[in-house]
Amino acid sequence: MKSIIFTIVLVLFNINISFAESVEEIETELQNCIETGEELPIECYIVAEEKWDKKLNEVYQTLKKKLPKESFEKLKTAQIAWVKFKEKEKENFDELHIIAEDSMNYNAMNLGESIGFKMYKITKDRTLDLISYLDLFEYYSD
Repeated sequence: MKSIIFTIVLVLFNINISFAESVEEIETELQNCIETGEELPIECYIVAEEKWDKKLNEVYQTLKKKLPKESFEKLKTAQIAWVKFKEKEKENFDELHIIAEDSMNYNAMNLGESIGFKMYKITKDRTLDLISYLDLFEYYSD
């Protein structure tokens, strides 16, 4: 059932087929990690975020090769701003986590898991954005 839903999402959001399998693989591995309980959920999110980041870089490099130079320079500027945003978000979340731990708050672990999820989501969303840019470019350049 999850596979069917994921396929529908890929079609609806016009996800580049060449990246679709690896995108689905990341999400499947994340779900399996969480469901088996062998790792803490935060660890599952950290691993998934790292995989999304690797995929983001693959898509970025593909765009670098395919886009006209002027278009790529604009994307590069946007990507640099996004990286700075992501770093600031991580700093903010880390500060909240330190405050929670210092106060001996029993919810510090839940906050850590939320931070892991948020960083995973930020990276996943940006990767999907870049994949959609690639799709649009390929669609209109044919």
